[in-house]
Amino acid sequence: MAGRDVLARVWFDQACADLAAAEDSAATGHNEWACFQAQQAGEKALRAVL
Repeated sequence: MAGRDVLARVWFDQACADLAAAEDSAATGHNEWACFQAQQAGEKALRAVL
């Protein structure tokens, strides 16, 4: 079970990194990239939960 916890943490950490990248992209006016990165962050966070 510990392996699943580690894997979930990896997915969640990557989701947080993608969300930070989305915020940076939005702040610099790269809205298309911001949307894509935010969508990726959501998918990865959901994968961490499931």
